[in-house]
Amino acid sequence: SVQDVLGDTAMTFHSKLTKKQQELVIEKFKDKRTKVRTLSSVKALNEGFNVPECSLAIIAGSNSTKRTFIQQLGRVVRFQEGKNAIIINLYTPGTQEEKWMVKRTESINQNYVNYVTLEQFITKFENQLIPV
Repeated sequence: SVQDVLGDTAMTFHSKLTKKQQELVIEKFKDKRTKVRTLSSVKALNEGFNVPECSLAIIAGSNSTKRTFIQQLGRVVRFQEGKNAIIINLYTPGTQEEKWMVKRTESINQNYVNYVTLEQFITKFENQLIPV
């Protein structure tokens, strides 16, 4: 699980949690006094989640629906003066997953989209990555 790897710096958010448990997870993530800096979720955070302090999202799986992708972007891309955000969309080249990724991102302003390999990403952003 995420907690097994990241310890008390991460929490899992999912639909099986009670509403109160979900609220507690979000509160801990927003509260800078806690160690929680990472949330893991499959679909439960796609809609209705607003944490403008979040600046990095990793999408490890999705579908071809633009609406879902826009919702996923909205979790991280909230306008704040001077804010930058990185969204990493993982996919396997030459698969249906790649076709879906291309379809759901075609309406995004391509000036904001960079297609890079994992190696290129690490090289470009290694000084910004937070050690775990």
